Amino acid sequence: EEGALIVSGQGNMDNSSPWTLYRSRIKEVIIEEGVTSIGWGAFQYLSKLCSVIIPEGLTEIGPDAFDRCSSLEKLVLPASLSETGGNSFSNCKNLKEILVNEGCKQYYSEDGILFKRDLYPEAGQTPQPTIVCYPAGKTETVYQIPDNAAYVETYLNDSYTLKEFIVPTLTEKQKQYVYANEADVLNVALFGMTAKEWRDSNPNLDGNI
Repeated sequence: EEGALIVSGQGNMDNSSPWTLYRSRIKEVIIEEGVTSIGWGAFQYLSKLCSVIIPEGLTEIGPDAFDRCSSLEKLVLPASLSETGGNSFSNCKNLKEILVNEGCKQYYSEDGILFKRDLYPEAGQTPQPTIVCYPAGKTETVYQIPDNAAYVETYLNDSYTLKEFIVPTLTEKQKQYVYANEADVLNVALFGMTAKEWRDSNPNLDGNI
């Protein structure tokens, strides 16, 4: 079929993309059963790509796999998926929803937004999922981050229409803070402390929250 790229074989896809010279002609990607991963940047810059078929049995989607697929509007991920790399679905300006097949242990979709489950919550704690991807093509102008979300892995400002996001409901203690910047608003809402408080509590650790 004209414009269709069929990926077949057994095991993990490597990080080469021999179809690079045909990027402007590819409209559909069909990954056949037996392929267990999508390589790093495999379908990046396929600007006319509008349909992707991903089989059950595929467990990993590499970083930048679908980056800048600007015509893609919908993705359906298999229940077998266990890992996605950074920016796997970034800069897809028309992507409106990412769905996950029923039975996936690691991921789920809510209102077209991709979440990663918290499979190992601390004792007595409510599971806290991670927002993996807020599709850039969603048309809402306001998004309220769920109260139980532990971490936002995606850049909400990738969205072309989102003007405001609302952080989870703050406790009375959290409301007493005077926030230095937007980052600390999120830090306190999601982690219960500012970046400085985390560093003061963890003097032997490198980095930040």
